[in-house]
Amino acid sequence: MAVDYRHGIAIFSLIVYLPCFFVAVYVALRHGFAKSAGWFFLVVLSLVRVVGSCLELATIANPTEGLFTAAAVCKSVGISPLILACIGLLQRANNSIINRGRKGAPPILFRVIGLLVLVGLILSIVGTTSQDNGVMYKPNGKSKASICITLGVWVCTVGLVFIINSNKHNLPAGEKRLLLAVAISLPFVLIRLIYSLISAFSHSPRFSIVSGNVTIYLVMALLEEMVVVITCLAVGVTLQPDGVAAGRGEPGSAEEEMKVFQEARDNGYGQSVPAPYTR
Repeated sequence: MAVDYRHGIAIFSLIVYLPCFFVAVYVALRHGFAKSAGWFFLVVLSLVRVVGSCLELATIANPTEGLFTAAAVCKSVGISPLILACIGLLQRANNSIINRGRKGAPPILFRVIGLLVLVGLILSIVGTTSQDNGVMYKPNGKSKASICITLGVWVCTVGLVFIINSNKHNLPAGEKRLLLAVAISLPFVLIRLIYSLISAFSHSPRFSIVSGNVTIYLVMALLEEMVVVITCLAVGVTLQPDGVAAGRGEPGSAEEEMKVFQEARDNGYGQSVPAPYTR
């Protein structure tokens, strides 16, 4: 099997995601490898894309149905880690608000949305692996259900952005970048989701994740994923690992502590709130 445009895209993906994988591991170790932090899923997506590219390139010498199916599975799981990463960043921002004594989004919302994403991911994998022919991929009921669930989750994630954004004045200055990263990422996630919706419901061979038009896949799926991953990693590199949301419940600076104290005093709680110790 000769090297073609599709394999060139796989090489491009490998060039981008291999460094992203190591940066994602660094960011995850720096901030904590907890799944709720969001960084974990950037590691997962980068690794899946590296493996998927290698499987795609392996079909050059060995174009078997098993390799095509495995490559299709790797392509089909792209949206879920992206959304889970965005939810993780929003959860960190929300924790920052709650830890400062303010009212944020109910934590159970993040758990429910995360569970729905995982259900969609499982359906996507099962739907892809149950294909009779990995080369001629055709979305089935499970794959379609997965896309519908994921679309609903995307809408819920947008709602979380608005909820947390309404309380962004309670966020430490550095943590506001989390909201910006998610706000930038969600439109690109939507484009990626639209690609999957068309692939699942239009039955157009041009949108097949295995044998469809490579340029369409590049413009509507691959580049969008890269933008989201790079945006989130850039924010992760610049964030302080010891902020409020890192798990210690401490404001980011003496100025932030004084601001919290002054707000409490202005609201009539000054008699019971001790002044913070400034260093």
